[in-house]
Amino acid sequence: MKRLVIVFVALCGTAAIGAAVWSGTQPTQEELLTQACEKILVERLVSPSSYVRIEVVGWSRKPADRNEYLRLDDPEIAARVAKLAASDPAYALNRKRQEEIFDSVPRDRVSGVLRYEAANSFGASIQSASLCAIFLPTGEPLDIRPLSDIRVDNMTALDWATERLIAAQNLLRE
Repeated sequence: MKRLVIVFVALCGTAAIGAAVWSGTQPTQEELLTQACEKILVERLVSPSSYVRIEVVGWSRKPADRNEYLRLDDPEIAARVAKLAASDPAYALNRKRQEEIFDSVPRDRVSGVLRYEAANSFGASIQSASLCAIFLPTGEPLDIRPLSDIRVDNMTALDWATERLIAAQNLLRE
């Protein structure tokens, strides 16, 4: 009986140590969000393989502003949104839905700054920083949403791709 108790205690101790090590090696939500932001950021670089993270300047959470959520705090984007909404009824309807979503559920903005070094188009290594943000319903715990919800430098992946297409169209017109 004494041996059985010793074996049981040893197994429980081993399991507890294993659980502590396993939980200690699991990334935090902030680390997962950092990794997701880096994935998006690196895809946008001229030389993705040259990316090196310098630091992540603390994650913060604050109540979101409606204009910030709808990206209307940027005058250039606000003008483009107005122009698109006037010419495309489907786009106007989608923007209206986005406004209703924000108005129906208060949102928080979780954001952090990624400082990094990467090569520019001339191959010179430069340091830069990018703002990473995600909007969550107020009080909801941070979780990793689809990458499409994450904004890097105030642009989702779709926003960034659209910008590239518009820039390419403008080049073709010239």
